[in-house]
Amino acid sequence: MPGDALPRHSLSRAAFREFCAGAADPATVIALIDAEYSRRRLLLRALADDDAAVGRRGVFGDPRPAWDVLATAESRAPDVVRQVILYPPVGVWLHRAVVAAIAGRDVTFADLNRMAAAAAIRSDVPCDLALPVQHGAVVLPTVGSLRLPGSFPAGFARLRHGTAGTVINALDGRLAVTIDPYRVAAGFRPSPIHTTTAAGVELSVWIDDTDPYREFDEARPPHESSSIELLEWRKLLDEAWDTLVHRHPRWAREIGAGVSVVTPAVHNRTSSGFSSAGAIGAIALPAGQSVLELAETLVHEFQHSKLNAVARLVDLVEDDTGGRFYAPWRPDPRPLSGMLHGIYAFVSVAEFWLAQADQVPPSPNGALLLAHRRRQVAWALESMAGSTGLTEAGDELVAAVRHRLRVCLSDPIPAEVTEVAERMVLDHYANWRLRNIRPDAEGIEALTHRWRRGMTAESPRPGLFQLRPRCSTGRSTREGLLRARLSGSGRRTTGTMATAFGADQAYADDDYDTALAGYLRADHDAGDAVVGAGLCLRGIGRQDVAHALLGRPEVVAALVARLGGGADPVAVGTWLAPVVAAGRVGAP
Repeated sequence: MPGDALPRHSLSRAAFREFCAGAADPATVIALIDAEYSRRRLLLRALADDDAAVGRRGVFGDPRPAWDVLATAESRAPDVVRQVILYPPVGVWLHRAVVAAIAGRDVTFADLNRMAAAAAIRSDVPCDLALPVQHGAVVLPTVGSLRLPGSFPAGFARLRHGTAGTVINALDGRLAVTIDPYRVAAGFRPSPIHTTTAAGVELSVWIDDTDPYREFDEARPPHESSSIELLEWRKLLDEAWDTLVHRHPRWAREIGAGVSVVTPAVHNRTSSGFSSAGAIGAIALPAGQSVLELAETLVHEFQHSKLNAVARLVDLVEDDTGGRFYAPWRPDPRPLSGMLHGIYAFVSVAEFWLAQADQVPPSPNGALLLAHRRRQVAWALESMAGSTGLTEAGDELVAAVRHRLRVCLSDPIPAEVTEVAERMVLDHYANWRLRNIRPDAEGIEALTHRWRRGMTAESPRPGLFQLRPRCSTGRSTREGLLRARLSGSGRRTTGTMATAFGADQAYADDDYDTALAGYLRADHDAGDAVVGAGLCLRGIGRQDVAHALLGRPEVVAALVARLGGGADPVAVGTWLAPVVAAGRVGAP
């Protein structure tokens, strides 16, 4: 294993063009996984050869026992060792270990022991290895987990595998558990694996709810799903897979070749799903998704895995250090590499909903999802326009996304839906500026001076990027109300809106005059008052003032605050409107 020469990997021009165009052939996906396997082997070799590890004290200080077991297992069952090394959470630990080694910090080889023990059991190689006990459990990747009785938060146990079977000893030898990797017994549960087939296309994934690195960050305690929860996950995967195979067959084929782990996420519930560059082939999913949401998330997140794998073979970005670009799906500025991930993944999501457009019955909010995603990608491409940090291959990827977007934009969508999508993106952009751009202080003083003397405005000076996490917004409320309106579940309101929510509701109902009055109340959040007023003025038709409020909300809000005395954001926006140039999306 470890010392053998590794093959050289590259991506053909044809394969790269196929990748840029969307779904990849399963053979291309497998080639990318082969390259990832070689990369992980090299990283493991580097860790094992770390001179600082030789003679290191502690039960997990020496990598050589585990390394020898892995080498023996590979000689007997190379496919098993490949599967263990490629197991996505293993990649997370490996990345963290390499980063620690480079930084000169201590590296523990506890997780290397877990890998070696799993490979030994599956390839029937005799071994005697110490295993970490974390949160009262021993977890063996691709094999299963043992929950130890009583209070056993941390420490280590000892696994012995041989002709007599597999025994885990703990509590200084007072506890000995014989495990069968294929049977639930004595606190041991085999790793749940689910295989589903539709129209001859197969998906086989582990449902990982125990590995410490299953959610791609710091080690977490296991969270075993109940039998009912596992049945629900299996049923949902079956139905989502059926949807993908029959309505999105090219996406299904690449996902079937590349996705190996699905994680029921319990710690990150803020998104529909997430993945990691260190865990290629894994997707973490919060509970509660519908069949279509899960199918979309599988498509979306696997695009990130593909791009991460390709970026290790093909240079896409030359300079990724100073990029502060606007991404309509993120609250923070993004580097070029992050922008590539966003446009590549979200144009795929737009294509997903384009293919769902003729579904009978139609998907709830399907037209809005298509309109929103394609508009977001268009804004992101505009944000990237003129950047010089991409390589020739990066430019080719962007050009391919532009072509794919044009196809998505050619699909007719009702005008009301398109307008709601535009309102959502404008709202997000204005709040992004409030959150991330600090106006130039001297420039604000100069504008204040001119305002108080009745002079005309001058062009605002560029601001500086500065994340302001306490910046409050009403974007999510307005977005939710607009979505509810299109789905028919929103309510119409009348009368004066005395609360922030009331102003949002009036805005969602196109009652712009009432909403504007609500946003301009003295007790309303200053930043959201500017954004809300800009959105209302746009609806009324006062585009020039709306452009000033939505295009430079951080300047308007700062100037209103500096003027004090209940300064009117609309009056300030009207004053600034003649000198606020359109500029490029996302530029300070």
